[in-house]
Amino acid sequence: MSKLILFSEAETAEPSDFEAISKAAREGGENIVGGAIAYPHHWARFSIATPSSARIRVGAGTVWQDQILYDLDQAVDIDLTPHMPLIIGDQRYVAILASGATVTDQEQRFVETDVETGASVPVNVPKVERRTVEFRVQQGLNSPTPLRPVIAATDCCIGFVLLSNTKIEAIESAQDWRVKTLYEVEGRVTVLEGQMAVSFARTQTLATDLANLQAMLKDFPRKEIVQQLQRDTAQLRRLANLPDAARGYFYDAALVKDQWAVTNAQFLARIAEGVRFGWAAERDERLEILNPAQAGIRIEGDILMPAWTEKTKIEVDGTGSTKNISQQVHTVTTPVERTVSRSSVSYGPTVAMCDNYKEWAQIGTAREGAVFQANGESFVKLGLIDASYAGQSLDVSIFNQTHGSNITAADVIVHNSQVAQTGYRQIYAAKSIEYNYWTETYWDYVTETFGINGSVYGQTFLLTQPIILTSIEVKLDRVATDGEVTLLLCEVSATGEPLFDAVLARSTLAAKDLARGWVRFPFKPRFMPPGKRYAWVTVTTGNHSLVTVTGAKYAQGTLFWSTDQGWFQGAPEEDFVFRVNGAEFTTTRAVVEFDPLELENGMTELKLLYESWCPDGTSMMWEVKPSGREEWEPLRAETAEAPNPLRGLPALCRLRLTMIGTTGLAPAIVLNAKARAMTRRPRGDMRALTKELRFGYSTTRIDVEISLDQFDPALHDLDPKIVAGGVVYTPTVESLSRDLSKATRRLLTASFSIPASSAAVLRLDAMTTAVQSVPFVENVSLYAL
Repeated sequence: MSKLILFSEAETAEPSDFEAISKAAREGGENIVGGAIAYPHHWARFSIATPSSARIRVGAGTVWQDQILYDLDQAVDIDLTPHMPLIIGDQRYVAILASGATVTDQEQRFVETDVETGASVPVNVPKVERRTVEFRVQQGLNSPTPLRPVIAATDCCIGFVLLSNTKIEAIESAQDWRVKTLYEVEGRVTVLEGQMAVSFARTQTLATDLANLQAMLKDFPRKEIVQQLQRDTAQLRRLANLPDAARGYFYDAALVKDQWAVTNAQFLARIAEGVRFGWAAERDERLEILNPAQAGIRIEGDILMPAWTEKTKIEVDGTGSTKNISQQVHTVTTPVERTVSRSSVSYGPTVAMCDNYKEWAQIGTAREGAVFQANGESFVKLGLIDASYAGQSLDVSIFNQTHGSNITAADVIVHNSQVAQTGYRQIYAAKSIEYNYWTETYWDYVTETFGINGSVYGQTFLLTQPIILTSIEVKLDRVATDGEVTLLLCEVSATGEPLFDAVLARSTLAAKDLARGWVRFPFKPRFMPPGKRYAWVTVTTGNHSLVTVTGAKYAQGTLFWSTDQGWFQGAPEEDFVFRVNGAEFTTTRAVVEFDPLELENGMTELKLLYESWCPDGTSMMWEVKPSGREEWEPLRAETAEAPNPLRGLPALCRLRLTMIGTTGLAPAIVLNAKARAMTRRPRGDMRALTKELRFGYSTTRIDVEISLDQFDPALHDLDPKIVAGGVVYTPTVESLSRDLSKATRRLLTASFSIPASSAAVLRLDAMTTAVQSVPFVENVSLYAL
């Protein structure tokens, strides 16, 4: 108590003086409760009993509300029958809430009514003001598995009672609202002090250990070095084609689809030398001439060249003897006809070559199928690509001849690949254009196998000058009444023998079309590079004979015959009489317009795919004229002075080809079903997911590195995500840096914190605000730390 009520010896005490004594005592108690304890809406000393199956009895106790203390002196019974659920099987929780109330008790006292006589009468007067406790019941919901009702922050709950429809099932004390005694608090503090003493000792030990570790960190490699080793190891695993196994690292250059969940319904991307935006619209149609009857061109079979006439290039004639070309044992022969190699031109503002083409050596010949495939055909695998030619010096004049001027070596990416010593494939790529072609005229990636039966004879010959071969003539001395003759044009082996698995052309004449003297076997035109030896081979079952020349008049070839596909050389001084005819061009320049290219809502990219040859000294130039343009635009590298015409999203483009040659040589294009023109426009968004990556251990942290090309932060956005256990996680740390070796390339790094997981999926979400400019992912690396 902080107040003392004083009285003098002769003082007459007033009623208010006695009331002041009570107030002073109450004020002292409130100062202690409110200043030192101050429990808001709590209780103490209450107990709950069950005097009957539907009634509870709350024993004496107190309710604390900040500085005020309410006291229940006697037990109170509460009937819970009205709160019992009505449905059999249901139950309900009820909460017993206690609150403070102030009550004034009156008692009868004699009150003096006459001062002079001292008369008094009994009267009820206020005698005791007490703070007591009242109770109310808060119901929960009926349920076979009921839940406790939610208690408001301003209420004090002393317990929960579980009711069935017939009785009280259980009573649970509400300890969260109970006032803890000083003894209880002291016991808990004592336990905490003991634990803190142990923690202090352990902390000091940890501090010592950490100091030792810090001193040893100089001997540990940096995290970046470890990640570089992991990246190199992942690349080596791909190159060595090791079996799939759980690993804590992942690397992929996105050359093929084997690491990507392309069948996932959420996958919205393309895997094409990088992870690229999918197509919003695409059209694939046959490449056809607008006017096949125009002057200045000639289409022989399906081969388009400038107009030409036939002229004899090699002739072997003279006197000699004859040779029966059916006298050897008749055998079934299965030659393999090679096809004209293809060229591919991709053009548009969204065309960008990925530097990861060098990593095709890890995949073998898959790139040829990805670049040159038409109509879903199958490509023959011949071996691994030798990438040692990558990075060799480039004669930029070759590129300018094909794609326009003002190109420097810094603008061009070149890659030469040798495949099983059969030829070379070259890639020329600059900004907004990529040109792929096979420098060997004929390839083994797409072939046709056919069977023939009969006696086999052949004659080899040497070409010292390039020609466009159109036919071969032989001189017959005897013609039988039946038996067709098939003449094959083929390459020869290193030992000079004809190769049945390298046939370049074939021609078959029925017996009725044969006659004594010169007989012409026509071919589709075929470009024959110089400095190589070739052979023509006859296969027939008819009793025909060819004229030969003796005396070694032709020293550049050899006469052969074959049995069981084994070759035997004839007499060294004897050769067949024959002529090799080729094209002589009447015009050295031809401009050919093709059917226009279309794409609804506009195109940003076109791709031309066709079989062709373009000998040295000749050229082919494609040009487009988008709708609304006045002039033709050559397919060439984009510059600031000459922006790509497809940036305007034209819905229609006229297309033409200019072929320039000489009187003896000219380029050609094969207009068969494999000649395709494709127009495309990318989506504005991309989503790519890897297959599930298994780490082999559990981790809570994953780091990701993504190499981006053609990335402009003002137009593009890429958000890497990790999917683990079906939950998508965003990076906790993310940074974007510029690649100093290439201005358009960026390196995005991201760190993820996830729950412990032994597998995850990497998801890449990207957007562009302009479909004329799209980035692509060059490669990705992931490290489970």
